[in-house]
This record gives sequence, structure tokens and C-alpha cells, in this order.
Amino acid sequence: MKHITTIAAAMLFAALPMLAQETVGTWTPSMQPEVTTEIAPVAPLGKDKAMNCKRNVIPVKFSVMNTTEAVSLVSDTSDAETANDFANLAFEPEGILTVADLTNLTAVYDVAEGNCGGGSLRWEIDTTAGNVFVYYGAFPSFDDCNDAATSQSGVNLLSLDDARVDSSQVLAGSQQNTWDAFVAAYGDLTVEAVRLVADGGWSQPGGVQSFEIASATVNDNTFDGTESTEAVCDLPPATIRVTDADGNEVQVQSIQRGDDDSMFYVDDDCQYHFNLVNPGAGTYTVEIIVEGEVVATTTLTLTCR
Repeated sequence: MKHITTIAAAMLFAALPMLAQETVGTWTPSMQPEVTTEIAPVAPLGKDKAMNCKRNVIPVKFSVMNTTEAVSLVSDTSDAETANDFANLAFEPEGILTVADLTNLTAVYDVAEGNCGGGSLRWEIDTTAGNVFVYYGAFPSFDDCNDAATSQSGVNLLSLDDARVDSSQVLAGSQQNTWDAFVAAYGDLTVEAVRLVADGGWSQPGGVQSFEIASATVNDNTFDGTESTEAVCDLPPATIRVTDADGNEVQVQSIQRGDDDSMFYVDDDCQYHFNLVNPGAGTYTVEIIVEGEVVATTTLTLTCR
């Protein structure tokens, strides 16, 4: 199915409901997820049914389905642009949050392109004394998170006891530290933000490092990377093409609402609505075309009674 309309999922970034949560804050992706609109055929009136061949027109509808892409963190160093070299999903706490208060950093993710490496995928904890990094991937190089054994997807990284914590910005020489040791020494530090970061595209053979984030959790506050949005009924112009079994085009009646010359209108259910001039008994192919490409198709069978 061809994706044809993209809109920013602006409402996705509001703070999530905080009922029964202790760690209050706001999630903000640096790369906005997108809502894609797909066109899918709805069985036209008369499909595979006996039709009265005296009926002048047959309504043909195509439905609209909106889905939200998963949040992606992409580091793309394969081009001359620098703005796409890094991406992050940031959690900013409300009120005071200390290092000792952090008990859970969990991400559910898939590697879309490349692999871990170059310092990411990682959690970055911004404190008043410097940033602390907790790495995904196989210890000690953290350059492989491409399978279940090394990805730690769904695992609370703060529960691991290996030295995957780089606290050297706070304490020089502590590039390989454990979380428990860091908390014991610096538990009172204030946390300003917590980020899930990808910026290691430069370390990949193709220059691209991409992760699809299904969810991210700081303590008990979870960001849903695949949260749905409301349907948006702002559809691009479309044309319809109907052909019989021999490939001959069949006439369509104009039912447009407005000044354009389109052959459709969008009804209250956010569907393309066309009127097919009744061609009589037979099997017909019905296609919706947007910007010169077929984005949806269905078969209409008419059997006169």
C-alpha cells in the first residue's frame, strides 16, 4: 500500500498522563514521528451481488486509514547535512529528580539500519556536574546490538551489573563504571534531563545508524513510540480509472464538490466517493490514482438479475 500523505504528529509530544506515576515529566523527540495516510478499497455497492442493470450509477468508495510510524532515532552521516547526524528522545522531569532517584531506564527498540557503535544507542543522563552515559550493546565494545542476545531491548539497563556506565564527565577516568558504584558516589546529583540518543552513524559502513523506538521508560514514566493519532481528513486530489476485462476504460460520472475537475468528493467518513456509470454485467478493475501512481485497487463484479 502506498503512503501518500504525511503530517507531523504534533499532539504526540504532550506529557503523558501521570496518574499513578511518581516520575513526572515531558517527552520530546528531536525527530518527529509521522502520520501516514493510506488508501484502501471499500467493497463497492453491488460487489459480487446481483445488480439491477437499470441503475444509472454505482457508488464506489475508498477508505482512508491513518497510522503513526514508530519514533525513529536516526544518525545519518552519509550526506552533507549535519542536522540529521544525531537524534534523541528527551525526558525532562518536573520537580527535583536525583541520580539516586533513577531506578529504571528501559527502551524497547529494533535496529532498522546499521548497528550500535560510535557511542550509541545509549541513555544520556544530564546532571548538574556533567553527562553520564549508559550504553546498549555487547560489553565492553558496545558495537553490536543487532540480535536478542546483545540488544538489551526491553531490559532495564540500570539493573545490569557490568561496567557499561561512562561517568568520566563527572569523575575523570571512570569511562567504565557500574551504575551502583556511580549512585553510591554521586546519588545526590540533580538530573536535568534523560535522553535516548543515536549519533554514531559515522561508525557504520553506510554512514547510517537507525533505531525504531517502540517505547522508552524512565522509572515509571513511559513514552509510547507508536501512539495513535486522530484521523485527519485532508486528502490529496485523486482520479479514478475503471477498466473492463478487456482493458477498455469505463466512464465515471463527475460528482465533485468544489471548483476543481476531480471526479470525487470526500464524504463524512473520510472516504473518497466516486460514481461509476453502470457499465452492465461483467468484472471491472477500479483504481485510485494520486500524483500519477495507483495507490489502491479493487475488483467490482456486476451480475444483472
